[in-house]
Amino acid sequence: MATTSIRLPMAAQPPVRQLHIRALSPEQLGGLLEMLGRCSASSLFHRFHGVTDGTAYARHLVATSGHETPHGLV
Repeated sequence: MATTSIRLPMAAQPPVRQLHIRALSPEQLGGLLEMLGRCSASSLFHRFHGVTDGTAYARHLVATSGHETPHGLV
């Protein structure tokens, strides 16, 4: 069975909100590590594109916050 997607006319679409991305702060590290601890191995594999628990990467992000870096968690 085929499916059809429907796109609303431009005038009927809700307004787009601006997205703001902030650097991680050291105060947020605990919550981030707790969140990573709740992720399944499959979720972590797809997020980080490899086998990891994500904690080393999260600690690196906090350590380099405030500096220009190509890294980010979205």
